[in-house]
Amino acid sequence: MKNPRLLVLFLITFLAGLSPIQGHNDPLELEEALIRQRLEALPCLIEPRYVSAVKGYLKTYLVEQRDKAEKILGRALIYFPLFEEELRRAGLPEELKYLAVVESALVPTAISRSGAGGLWQFMPETGASYDLLINAWVDERFDPVKATRAAIIHLRKQYERFGSWELALAAYNSGAGRVRRAVKRAHSTDFWRVRRYLPRETRNYVPAFIAATYLFHYYDLHGLEPRLPSPDLQLTTTIELREPLTVEEICSVTGLLPWTVEALNPAWKKGVIAAHGRSGWLTLPQYAMPAIADYLALRRTDAAALAALDLPLLEPHDQAWRQTTYVLGQGEDLRDVARKFHCHPLHLLFWNHIATLQPPAGSELVVWEPARILRCQPGTAVKALPVVRPAVDIPVRVPLPREKEASDSYIWHRLQRNETLPEVAHRYGVSLRQLYERNPVLQHAAPMAGMRLRIAPRPQALPAEAGGR
Repeated sequence: MKNPRLLVLFLITFLAGLSPIQGHNDPLELEEALIRQRLEALPCLIEPRYVSAVKGYLKTYLVEQRDKAEKILGRALIYFPLFEEELRRAGLPEELKYLAVVESALVPTAISRSGAGGLWQFMPETGASYDLLINAWVDERFDPVKATRAAIIHLRKQYERFGSWELALAAYNSGAGRVRRAVKRAHSTDFWRVRRYLPRETRNYVPAFIAATYLFHYYDLHGLEPRLPSPDLQLTTTIELREPLTVEEICSVTGLLPWTVEALNPAWKKGVIAAHGRSGWLTLPQYAMPAIADYLALRRTDAAALAALDLPLLEPHDQAWRQTTYVLGQGEDLRDVARKFHCHPLHLLFWNHIATLQPPAGSELVVWEPARILRCQPGTAVKALPVVRPAVDIPVRVPLPREKEASDSYIWHRLQRNETLPEVAHRYGVSLRQLYERNPVLQHAAPMAGMRLRIAPRPQALPAEAGGR
């Protein structure tokens, strides 16, 4: 080009068409040479091949649904400590924890179109074969502890049957019979040869597992930031209950909100844990469990002291957690620090935005720990009890005035199936706090389809029941 203006115009047009490969929303972020190198170094339970299905799942996590991927990473802080502990106890590889990412995206109440439910997606009949009870009071497929133990037994059985984790995962998804027939047709026990004879969903199941493993090892290299849940959900203690305990009692003794208790214990449908003689697992924030242990001991041994308790002991309160700084000592790593602070190394990695378990000595680490520990003991004045509550913006239990409002002076909403309270609050422009204040039923009953909720005072121009619900 002899005309310099045309040359400049050409260069500007050409450069404008280029996108930086590090752009968060640019598919070129999935630069194949780098990803192949990372997959080769990936500590994976199975051989990590970069086939088209793996690429598709990675594109979903890293480009198309980054928000979902960040939420999955955050939920791992709630469930991975449990998974790892149970897998270690059973002598199975800890990497199997990534299977729950594939199954449910770590949503404990997830239900598939086919009716599979929970973190590990058990069908009702399969769950029943592993003693997961489903009735009007409880669905133990949604119990993180019991469902995880059932999944471990099921996975062990499949591995012992096929001798390959690839085939064991395939059998977990589609059943041992289908995998056995596919092996026979392929005349091979190599998953990558058997794969073509499996159902489409199962063909992609092992690639989905590879992609989930990649996500947790290299999320930071793709600019993903884990969405951290409340410390109330991250730092918890679990005990086995052999006697009924209501959500209302738990909230009265600890000052916790029903939302928190139900989020940590999603299996129980009617606000009663360990109902009808069925033992159950109770999970609560670390600072709250000692008060419940005290309360249960009183209930068993000292009826007079229990009767003297003026429930509720605690109202909603502040400053449940405190953030401290810990200086890493010589020879220490994050596992040592996690043991000292009763957390998990993954918490420390995410809290501090680091990618190694062995930062240099002298590194300053952010650590969260309970500000106080709640107790419920005879002779202790209510005011002397430590006063704390979750340090997140969730609804406060404030009783409504007793005087009734005329029903036509309020906007009402009828909950639909799978609709959540945050969705309702967002739709009407009110806060979760306001929903709880205006609907005392939410203090002792879980939201369910058909429940009629009072939303807000109705302007004269609006009808009494909004949205036709």
